[in-house]
Amino acid sequence: MARHSLESRLDRIERVLAQRKVKQSVLRENVFFTEFCETHWIKSGGSLKQFILWDWQKDVVDWIEEPQSLSDSPKLSVIIKGRQLGLSQLCCSWFLYKAWQNSAWVGVIISRTQSDSSLLASRMREMASTAGLVDFSTDSLLKLEISGGGTLHFRSAAVDAVRGIDSVSGILFDEAAFQTNLKLSLSAATPAMSQVGSDARIILCSTPNGASGHFFDTLNGFDNCVSDIERIRSGELPPVNKWQREDGNIAIAIHWKSVYGDNPSYLEDLEKSLSLPKAQIAQEYDLSLTESSSVVFSFAVVRAAATGEYEPQFTEDELYYVGVDPAGSGADYFCSVFLKKTGETFTVSKLYRKRTGTLEVHMGRIDEFIKASNPIKVTVETNGLGQFVYESLESRYGSVIERFNTTANSKGALIGRLQLALERGHISYPAGSPLEQELLSFRRVEDKLEAAEGSHDDTVMALALALKAANYGARR
Repeated sequence: MARHSLESRLDRIERVLAQRKVKQSVLRENVFFTEFCETHWIKSGGSLKQFILWDWQKDVVDWIEEPQSLSDSPKLSVIIKGRQLGLSQLCCSWFLYKAWQNSAWVGVIISRTQSDSSLLASRMREMASTAGLVDFSTDSLLKLEISGGGTLHFRSAAVDAVRGIDSVSGILFDEAAFQTNLKLSLSAATPAMSQVGSDARIILCSTPNGASGHFFDTLNGFDNCVSDIERIRSGELPPVNKWQREDGNIAIAIHWKSVYGDNPSYLEDLEKSLSLPKAQIAQEYDLSLTESSSVVFSFAVVRAAATGEYEPQFTEDELYYVGVDPAGSGADYFCSVFLKKTGETFTVSKLYRKRTGTLEVHMGRIDEFIKASNPIKVTVETNGLGQFVYESLESRYGSVIERFNTTANSKGALIGRLQLALERGHISYPAGSPLEQELLSFRRVEDKLEAAEGSHDDTVMALALALKAANYGARR
């Protein structure tokens, strides 16, 4: 009888436990992220406060979660933000929520040091303890295993940070701009997400660290993003903005006015209370992309020149000068810049920049534009395929066409001429032109002048060649 009673009790306990599991599963599936946050409390300003999301924080999460419809690759979200805006807290909380909801969800949070990473893990544990909704099956600060849920790994920045972790659903690179091996780390981590595909998410979240490095170059890969950030700082654009590429990847900027907009003296107050230089305050709190020593063209002069407009058609009796940077295959563009001279200044009147199409098509378009503009001089870069382009144009237009052979020394002089023209305010081009992005991505690496890895310099070279055609900067 006692044995039968014990078996009945065990059966009843198993049924109750099974029901609890079902209820817990249903609960997790039906809780929205905003509700999940509101059940928790976080440290803020030296006290605990209920984690109620700002509207823009809800938008950021929605943007990250939007489906990746045009690619099978993980969706990339690049977030540039000021300090003390709660972005690291927001991203880590979203990772915790996803792992709590889904037992198969695996997240990796990568910080500059293991100490930084463990601090984030500790904050997640503290937040979870305020609601009792999330239970952990381990006490580790390296690997948070959620009871009935997924797993979060906390690692330091290293090329092999994700090694040994399979089927990764999300990776957060916290303060990504300060991770020196970011590009290599991304390349090494992506294969671990292959089984998850387009449902996987990669987030690069950081305060600015100058106008160089892989974080900046990735940000600059979104049309108008870098120039728009300056407009956000000046108040021309709202404090929260998103840019999206055709591949579905996004960039997001979060300015201090999104939280502290009611205090116009916020930056001055910080400067006094923290005793930090203005330049550091501007970089860490005001989205300032300060220059680095490798940058060739400063952000200020590049933006100042973005005031021109393309001409719908060439104007008769105007002075035009042309630069041609040919390309026949691969990732480079066939590019030509047409400059119109007015007094001492030059305006980019037309830009031809194509990567697809045959050489015959490119030559046909350039020939058409040369006939229409009747330029004073055309300078053609003659390395490789350029020699054929030069000979073809020279046979039709004679001495109007001149050659330019690029060497380390000649390229330095060519780019120096372009720097001088920009600094003097003698060049203008349309805002949003590919020229803006390529000028900002142009680097001096040791003795080489070149585009940052993953970027192009075709328009930069064509513009510099057009100035060479105009004999700009020559002594008279």
